[in-house]
Amino acid sequence: MFSLVVLASLISSANALYLTVPTGNVVVWYRWQVLQENIGNPGGVNFYNPITTDYEIVDVTSQKDTIGPIQCISSDKQSVTFPSVQVWNQLPSDHVYKVLKIFQKKSQNIPYDQPLIFDPVNNYIKETCSEYTGEQLRSDNYKSLNEMIKQYLEDFQKNRPELNGESTGIKILKVFVEIPRLAPEVERNYQEIAVQKTAKQAEAYRQETEMKKKETSNKLQQLEAKMKLEVAATENKQSIEKNEADAKISKIKAESEAEQKRIKADADSYANHKQAQDNEKLLTDKYLLQLQLESFGCQNVIHYGDLPNFLPSPFANKD
Repeated sequence: MFSLVVLASLISSANALYLTVPTGNVVVWYRWQVLQENIGNPGGVNFYNPITTDYEIVDVTSQKDTIGPIQCISSDKQSVTFPSVQVWNQLPSDHVYKVLKIFQKKSQNIPYDQPLIFDPVNNYIKETCSEYTGEQLRSDNYKSLNEMIKQYLEDFQKNRPELNGESTGIKILKVFVEIPRLAPEVERNYQEIAVQKTAKQAEAYRQETEMKKKETSNKLQQLEAKMKLEVAATENKQSIEKNEADAKISKIKAESEAEQKRIKADADSYANHKQAQDNEKLLTDKYLLQLQLESFGCQNVIHYGDLPNFLPSPFANKD
């Protein structure tokens, strides 16, 4: 009996394999297709017997589930297609066992996020689609679906009857809904509208650009005119100042010449007056007699013989 146990142990050891768990993941074990409670954490070596045991690596940081395309009918009976809905979510390690045990069907190849994320998103999109028209879904209103689906999935994880009212523990990190599409003929209309809208915006932009150019040109002209006025005013001021300066210079020159003439006249007058005073001092009796004698001396004539008598004499004979 002992030898059989030892033999079985040797056979088991010979067939044993090992694996290492990457960081951010855990490993769960299935023995004879039954999920085991023990979970392998990252680090170290995990041995297992591939004959009796299978395993699954579970990401416990974050993962992205892409759901779609999803077909639905809007309230105005239009066919609407949501190309994809992307859901970023996280299954913490302390919730892995209960979630996989209840919601994952390994034998049917159904992962846990099928009933907890994929199916709820499909159902919610179809229900919500029927409440809006194609126009509303196609317009920017679809963006509000991101937060609406996120909130719906968060509530969906709570109070699960399969867990006796407990939460699954799955965290919904982010939701992104791709722009829905309508029927091809409607999409063509939207594309035409988009082209016309773009053309209209381009024309509005062109007109606005032209207006800006005109405004800029007008402002430049106004600035140029203002500058010319300022230059003219400056030149006029400079001309006035120059004329005033020239007038002042002419006035000063005229005053200077007048002053010089006055000074000369005063000098001449003083010289004449001085000469008159000097002459007056010279006109003495003695000086006058000298002048008289000099005058007589210049008029004397020397005659030889009798002087002719040109005057009638009272003693002359009267014949």
